[in-house]
Amino acid sequence: MNYLQILQLAAPETALAITVLMVLAVDLIALRGQTVEQRFRAGMLVSIIGCLMAAILAFANFEQGNLLNGMLVVDPPTNFLKVVLLTLTILR
Repeated sequence: MNYLQILQLAAPETALAITVLMVLAVDLIALRGQTVEQRFRAGMLVSIIGCLMAAILAFANFEQGNLLNGMLVVDPPTNFLKVVLLTLTILR
């Protein structure tokens, strides 16, 4: 299995990691002089968009894989659980 296939299997996790970096970048670069409430709302909006993107990637992933003796397992039940957890994260 090559690295591109591993990245495709871990696409929802990669999207969440990029989302975290985007939230930090938006807060530190774009909203430096704003109020705490405005910074919180912008971070929340970016987080919701990233969680939606990760949920779409998890829902659209039809590949199955088992990497490193079960360290990363991707199959329909785990993808469903990812979508449920991301939905709960958005609703919180």
